[in-house]
Amino acid sequence: KEISKLNTGKNIVISPLSIYHILSLVSNGAKDSTLKELLFSLNEKNQNEMNKVNKSIFETITKYTNEIEFANAIFTKINPENNFIKIIKEYKAEVNILKDTEQINKWCNDNTHGKIPKIIESINPNDVMILLNAIYFNGLWKYPFDKKYNFESDFMNYNKEPKKIEFMSLEKKFNYYEDEEIQAIFLKYQNESLSALIILPNKGIDLNEYIQNFENEKFKFIFENSKEKDIKVNLPKFEISYESDMIPFM
Repeated sequence: KEISKLNTGKNIVISPLSIYHILSLVSNGAKDSTLKELLFSLNEKNQNEMNKVNKSIFETITKYTNEIEFANAIFTKINPENNFIKIIKEYKAEVNILKDTEQINKWCNDNTHGKIPKIIESINPNDVMILLNAIYFNGLWKYPFDKKYNFESDFMNYNKEPKKIEFMSLEKKFNYYEDEEIQAIFLKYQNESLSALIILPNKGIDLNEYIQNFENEKFKFIFENSKEKDIKVNLPKFEISYESDMIPFM
């Protein structure tokens, strides 16, 4: 919500799971006020329970290794304490001696299959430890879009400016939900346990206002009240690249 608030009118792409996971990991090396602040940012009260949740998330993700790759790494100038190393292993993180930017960027490039070839430009002399999390997702749709049905049309951006772009089109049965604010559709991947949820605000509904009011309960309601029905989906083809410093948002 904070990222959306400070990026009005811009396209953003974030991985909440990455943020939660890597901050959970590093919290195990913190104590006193630093630990309290990290737990507060993560909306967690009990560190042990949080570690169990992260372990469960990792174990769930590893079931879908054909679609998702999940990796953690720590580059450090100092030897971490044994207890921290033990917990790191629970997070399946590899530990390396911090040498230069090249080794970090290579790790990032390798673990994102070239999607993010460079993550840092330089290392500050005061940097003691660098933690990385990468999630690589490459899912194939259960119902692929056939290129022969692609067409060009106007896409209305946030500033209400039409732009000619290419759309994909498909007509099938999908889980669908609508109300006075939005239309929402679940597009399943080949592994039917995974879906893309796409939410389209209705005309007159401000996207950022909707995001500010979007809570877990609202997501759960959409999920539980979606019904399978015949839907014609026209989905714009798009590519997003986004970079952000998380500190201002925490």
